[in-house]
Amino acid sequence: MTPAQKQEILNLRTLKLTPKQIAGKLGIKVLEVNATIHNQAEQRRIIFYESVLSDFCF
Repeated sequence: MTPAQKQEILNLRTLKLTPKQIAGKLGIKVLEVNATIHNQAEQRRIIFYESVLSDFCF
């Protein structure tokens, strides 16, 4: 999957499309959409917790 496709998935998700709708629109598997959404959420959680920990530790 290209970076452009990943970004398009995230853009469509912000428009409240379901993973099934996004997959249909982009012609990819729902599993790929779900994985991209999950990875983005995980990255955001990591960034959040790193910022909380850095504020707490210093």
